[in-house]
Amino acid sequence: AVYRRGAGAYSTSHRPGVSRGAWAMARVNAYLYLLRNGRPQDAKYVTDNDLLPADHPKSSKERSVEADVEEREVDLKPTAGMAAAARRGLRLHEEGKSGDGLKPETVARANKIARREELTPEHVREMNAWFARHEKASKSPGWDTPGAEKPGFVAWELWGGNAGQTWSARKVAQMEREAERSEPAVAEVEQQVEQVQQPEPVVDVDATDAAAKLAALQEALLWTKLHDTDG
Repeated sequence: AVYRRGAGAYSTSHRPGVSRGAWAMARVNAYLYLLRNGRPQDAKYVTDNDLLPADHPKSSKERSVEADVEEREVDLKPTAGMAAAARRGLRLHEEGKSGDGLKPETVARANKIARREELTPEHVREMNAWFARHEKASKSPGWDTPGAEKPGFVAWELWGGNAGQTWSARKVAQMEREAERSEPAVAEVEQQVEQVQQPEPVVDVDATDAAAKLAALQEALLWTKLHDTDG
């Protein structure tokens, strides 16, 4: 569950150059540190406390609504309304009504929207910004007159139309809320990423606490998987 949360949070906030898998594993290591030591390295890291054993001093077994929301990755699959608008835009583009200024990548992305393929967070933010810049033009009289559609209207449809405007604004707001909720976890994960080059962890064979010993073994195993360059 911790790995899944880390992989999901990667979509809204992560350090450049770090893969999704490494980001998720670093969060697992942060959790294992908390499990073994009874406290986190960063006091603000509380987002995974609901997963701790009931007898752990930091446990909050009663799952919060925020934890439920944070665990879910933001759904960036275009809606049926967006797909219909993109298909309309593509048809008008084929009819030569998109003008000379249309970028090839706009057409490529319109095809993704038409197929309802998952979009990237960057694309959704770009979409939201594009609609904000062109909203005034969308009020121009006659820009969507059937048979005489203006290039601006064709581009609007290629970006997902009115449905895409509403959807992208909502998704950007949702991603921002998710990023704010996960900030403490991000700080903890960044600490773990910083420690990637630290010496290999050693299992304390003298440990008498079973839970601590198990956590140490798990951490050693995870470290090996994360740093194994031969396999």
